[in-house]
Amino acid sequence: MKLTAKENALLKVMREEGEGCTGASCAEDMKYDNMSFTLISDIKSAMKINDQQVGGIVTSLLEKGLIDNEEGAENNEPMWALTNKGIDASYGETV
Repeated sequence: MKLTAKENALLKVMREEGEGCTGASCAEDMKYDNMSFTLISDIKSAMKINDQQVGGIVTSLLEKGLIDNEEGAENNEPMWALTNKGIDASYGETV
């Protein structure tokens, strides 16, 4: 599956969020304990982009099955997590 540079960058932000929580260092570790939950504010800050840009990238990744919507964020802020397919893509594995 072909991904844009911005899609790859967003997957990396989410992967690093999960790694920071669990210490995962490979796709299998992350799949075992997926803590890639990432808020829109974290994405905007890490990538230096606005809400509209995040929305476009997120929509594309949702359609490709690489991320899922998550509930339970503070203040109802939008939050997503990597799917197993997204984890593989974030580690550069073929999906």
